[in-house]
Amino acid sequence: MLDLLVGLVDSRYMQGIDFDEPGPPGVLTWRETTLADPSPSDVVVDVRAAGINNADLLQREGRYPVPAGAPRVLGLECAGTISWVGDRVTG
Repeated sequence: MLDLLVGLVDSRYMQGIDFDEPGPPGVLTWRETTLADPSPSDVVVDVRAAGINNADLLQREGRYPVPAGAPRVLGLECAGTISWVGDRVTG
């Protein structure tokens, strides 16, 4: 199984593998991204590991659309610790 370790450098940044345009594995880039401030309806997870699944691979190939407004960061499945819960989160 291919696992991708993704960790927070500090509370303002995230590291991950993403892509600008669909294509072969060479389109993948390791990037550090600035995080937006969470909204009252968000949950923040300090990710320790993320698995690459079939949906990630299909998105990279352009055969499975990235949801509107979502980043193209691979690792739709993750494990970590919840570090913040917004006031409007229920359940």
